[in-house]
Amino acid sequence: MPKTLAQNWTNDRPMRLLPYISQGKGKGSRNVYAVVDAYVLAFLYLLKERGLSTGALVTIISVFNRDKFHRLHTLSSGSDWAIVTLAPDEVTIGPMTRPRCSEPNTRDESRELLDSEPFVLQVFVNVRQLRASVDDRLGALANRKGEER
Repeated sequence: MPKTLAQNWTNDRPMRLLPYISQGKGKGSRNVYAVVDAYVLAFLYLLKERGLSTGALVTIISVFNRDKFHRLHTLSSGSDWAIVTLAPDEVTIGPMTRPRCSEPNTRDESRELLDSEPFVLQVFVNVRQLRASVDDRLGALANRKGEER
């Protein structure tokens, strides 16, 4: 993910990820982000790269901003996969409680469809792989910073 895009997405351009730890108050103050915030940004970037619109991403980020524990639970829990369901009337995001198999896991992989719904989109994200990628990049960044000192 480009650094400038991460900066934009944490500064209301066009959406804002609120920091998990502490939001700066006043001019010149700093926000304090956690590793889970980096997971959220990577999660959103992956969805963006796969074609989700900015409007859909804004809706998803608002779910994570409303409930910080949900952010942590979805992207840092022991679950390997997360599921995002986008429908005109709701957005749900959460960890899958068990891996997909030949039989659908109706609790996690489906919802009651209504005749009035024009679409329902479900996206499955390998969060274990996403976390590993973010952790590797953060580790490399920390090593570079340590070598500069």
